[in-house]
Formats: sequence, structure tokens, C-alpha cells
Amino acid sequence: MSASPPIRLIALLATLLTTPAAWTQETPAPADYLVGMASYAKPDHRRDADFGAGGHLRYGYPLSQRWALEVGAFAIDIKRASDQDLDDFYYGLGADALYALRENGLQKNLLTPFVLAGGGLFHDDVKTERDTGAYLNLGLGLLAPLGHERLRLRLEGRYLLVLADNAPAATDPAINSNRFNELQVNLGLQFALGNVTVIQQTVAETLIDLDQDGVEDRQDRCPGTPPGVPVDIHGCARDSDADGVVDYQDECPNTPVGTPVDTRGCARDDDLDGVINGRELCPNTPAGDDVDSDGCTRLQACDNDCDQDGVPNPDDFCPGTLRGLKVNARGCVEEVQTLVLEGVRFGFDEAWLESASFPILDRAVETLRGQPGMQILIAGHTDSMGSDAYNLALSRGRAASVERYLIEQGIAPQRLRSQGFGESRPIASNDTEEGRRQNRRVEFQVLRLGPGEIQPELIP
Repeated sequence: MSASPPIRLIALLATLLTTPAAWTQETPAPADYLVGMASYAKPDHRRDADFGAGGHLRYGYPLSQRWALEVGAFAIDIKRASDQDLDDFYYGLGADALYALRENGLQKNLLTPFVLAGGGLFHDDVKTERDTGAYLNLGLGLLAPLGHERLRLRLEGRYLLVLADNAPAATDPAINSNRFNELQVNLGLQFALGNVTVIQQTVAETLIDLDQDGVEDRQDRCPGTPPGVPVDIHGCARDSDADGVVDYQDECPNTPVGTPVDTRGCARDDDLDGVINGRELCPNTPAGDDVDSDGCTRLQACDNDCDQDGVPNPDDFCPGTLRGLKVNARGCVEEVQTLVLEGVRFGFDEAWLESASFPILDRAVETLRGQPGMQILIAGHTDSMGSDAYNLALSRGRAASVERYLIEQGIAPQRLRSQGFGESRPIASNDTEEGRRQNRRVEFQVLRLGPGEIQPELIP
């Protein structure tokens, strides 16, 4: 949620009061500057003149990131066509308002076009006559970087409208006008006088990032982020498990991708039986029923076939077999086979087991207790995201975590082996999220069904 205008104003004032750089650097933020330019003039066509040459000297005082006020003077020597020895000089003293057409164009060393307008006093000095009047001018220009933070190239063109009772004297006494038109082209250097680096830091620290998350306001898609909350490059709070609930509000981080979650970021359990929707085989269980790891009422599940292996309870000599394992008519596993342990979950990029994994692993414990001669391999696999070496180490760690859990539940260590295969044995395409989800798996591989040690040649 973005901050309201009053809150943003209060935040700005607080920042200005508490940041030393902001307190010592008053507005305007950009540095004042000096301008020196050489000038070429095109006199009014009513003058008996060919061209003029001279220069400008100006002082600029920025009012904001775009506006500046300039004051200065210029002098032009005009060469007459009829008499090469008789020059016409004119001088000006005035002020202009300058507007940069690019944001921060007066502060940063950028290629920046500008416009200007102003006026002042105009004095024309000829051997035979002197006149003083007012002038107005309009101009277009360009500031260009020169590789130094203080120095910039300045090019501009100006149109001057000179107003006087007998505006600039001409050699022809018959010419008597109260206005003349003059054109100028100026080229020179603009030199910044203030501490450019400190000013740029002040603007970045106090005026651009109001929520102080490290992302400037003009690029911040989530303004008003609470202080201290980690954000991404867009200034938005992170959502590491991509469940739609940002990390600092997520009470259940690392929810598996695609799992429906509630407003707390936790997997939904609509019938409130303790088994989340995605693993629920018996949705809408009546409130208060005692359910198994599949979310089914235990009395219902155990009426005829508690482990749901297709063999009725009275005929089942191996109760508690993991669902999905192939059994014989007596309900016992009798062949080497592999079963993916659906529902085993780990921390994000970690090897520690999440508590949601315990029900399925408890069923694995029951299977091993029901057939004391069974020996198994716990095989860990990953998708292709990350390096081969990293994925191999991660798969080994996860397989070892499952093995350790089974030992902690009382299964003899000599009946177990764990091995990691990394990304080397995919069962689906790694080009899609669903395929990668299937490849991130732990397998329960039956190696032997009788007493004795595990035979190495049976381990893939």
C-alpha cells in the first residue's frame, strides 16, 4: 500500500531534519555556475553592417532541478560594409530565466537542451551617435558533458528585439525606427561553482527515496514499504516462495510452489482436519473425526483395508504397507521396486525436513516394521536448477535426512542406505515448473526382502 500525501510529506520533512547533509545544503540543490561564451552576431538588415563578433559573461543561480536565473553582460563589435574603419559597438546588461528540458539537467552532467527568455538594457555606440534602450530576447541551447563534473560545453542561439526611441543608430539618417532585430550564436563553457558531489548525494539520500528502501521513488513500484523490510530491485517486499504473501507477513515460508494458501501464507486446510488440501484424499471430513495422514477418518479407512493395499485386514500379513508399493496376496512386498515418497518436503534450498513430511515417513516406518527382512535405499534427486556439484550435494543431504529420521524411529541402520543422484536422473522435463517439481523427489527403493546385508550390485 502506498503512503498518502500527508504521510509522504511528513516523511520528507523528517528526513530533511534528521539528515546532516540535507540540513546543511539548502535549496536549490544544483550548484551555481559561471558561463563564458564567444559570440557571432547577425545585425538587423537595416544596419549598414556585415557581421558582428564579441562575447557573453553570465552568472547562473539554479532555482530547482530544471529552472535557473541568469544575469550577465555582452559586447559586440559590428563591422560596417561601407566603412571598414568605422565600427559600431553595442552592449547589453540583463537577466534571463532558463528552463532545462531534461530532468536533473542542471544538476547532472547530461546532454541537456534548454530554452531561455529575458531582457535588459541595450546600449548602441557609434562614432556619430549613442542610444540606450530596452531589449527582450528568446533563446534555444544545449549543454553537453565534457568528462568533468564541473565543466560543460554550452551552445545557444538568441533572438533580440531592441526597443528605443531611436534604436541602434544606422548610417542612413533616413532610418528612424523604434525597434531592431538582432541574432546571436554563442559558444563557450559553463563551470559549476558548488560542491557537485555532495549535492548529488543529498538529493539521492533525502528527496528521491522517501521510504528509504534503497530504491528511488521514480523507480519504486511499491512506495511506502515499512522500514527494514528486504525489497527486490523494484522496491517491493520479497515473496520467496511465490505464494502471493510477502515474506514479512508470511507465517509459513517455503510453501511448495502452486499450493493454495490463506492470508497468512499457510497451505489451506478447508476441513480443518490437519491435512492440507493438496494432500487430502478425503476432503470435507466431518469436524472432530480422527483422520490418518491422507485426511481420511480412521474408522472409515480401517473397516476392511487399513493400509489400502487391496488386501483385506484379516488376510494382510504385512499391515501398514506404504500406499503404492506392489504386494502379493498376503499383503507383503515381494519384489524389488521403487516408490516416490510423495509429500516429503524440505526447507527451501535446504536438507532439513519440514514437519509436513512426518506422516508419510511414519508410514515408511510401519512398512519396514511389518517386513523385518526388508532393506532399502533412500535416493535423493533434484531438478536442473543450479550447478551439478551443488545439486549432488543437496540430494545427498536430503536423502541422509530421511535415513536419519527412520533410524530415530527405531529402524536398524544396517537395513538402510542413502544416496544422492543430483539432477542426473530426471523423470520429467526440466523445462517446465511441473516437470522440475516431479524431479525434486525422494525415492523409497526396495533392495532386498530377506535377511542379510544389502548387495552392492543391486544399488543403482
